[in-house]
Amino acid sequence: MTSPEAYQALALSLGLGLLVGLQRQREGSPIAGIRSFPLVTLMGTLAVVIGGGELLWVVIAGLVCLASLLIIGNVIKLSAGEFDPGITTEVVTFYLATGLRKVAGGGGDETESITVHEVPLAQAEQWLEERRGEGVLIDPKVYAGLYFATTRTTREDT
Repeated sequence: MTSPEAYQALALSLGLGLLVGLQRQREGSPIAGIRSFPLVTLMGTLAVVIGGGELLWVVIAGLVCLASLLIIGNVIKLSAGEFDPGITTEVVTFYLATGLRKVAGGGGDETESITVHEVPLAQAEQWLEERRGEGVLIDPKVYAGLYFATTRTTREDT
């Protein structure tokens, strides 16, 4: 990579990092913002510029550093007890509640776009397969929850 190409790559990564960081800062992200994202993008680009195709270890070291930053940020967030709906990729908890009665339509508040589907447990698997046939992506955690709900209620019924 020539010097002008290297400077162009660094400038582009800095610009993209600033844009993403600005957006994250505006959203109030507790992990990363206007300072973190430019640093991360510059580190990644610098690793590629220095390592190129010949020094693969530099690129790998850069990726390890980036992964470390992400892990540290998430560990700090989790240890502080801060959870948000996006954290479900790291932590999953299932609750089985019985004897409930519906008191509202559900669906979250005005800031959320949640559609509630009421499906009898005995028909849930078929309903999910129909949604998959329509091209809807089903999170595997839904099947895990369905398994536990089915086995738990089956045991209680016998």
